[in-house]
Amino acid sequence: VETGYVNQINLDEGVYCMKSLEDSYQMAVGLISSTIKIYDMLEGNLVRNLNGHSQSVIVLDAVQKSLLISTSFDSTIRLWNLIDETLLKHIEPNEGPIYAIHLLNKTCMIFKKKK
Repeated sequence: VETGYVNQINLDEGVYCMKSLEDSYQMAVGLISSTIKIYDMLEGNLVRNLNGHSQSVIVLDAVQKSLLISTSFDSTIRLWNLIDETLLKHIEPNEGPIYAIHLLNKTCMIFKKKK
């Protein structure tokens, strides 16, 4: 039985969430500093930074390796195109942070408590 291996990446800041990107060896990491970093898990190299949130990134989800959705303590939701590193959508629900979100194909599912 092949067991794989462990690749450790040392960061200078705290991590709130991580999401592996399908069909690739990349990992999206949501940081306390409000940044999202994408790492190549085979090489341990930083592939790209995504900036846009003003507070800690708390939830990440992805569809394939091209779309990433993020939520933050700044109460915003952001949809990213990982191919060209552009922000596709910026949503401000103004109802506090979203703690659970899921991308299903290209549909965003938001789960929150009723008022």
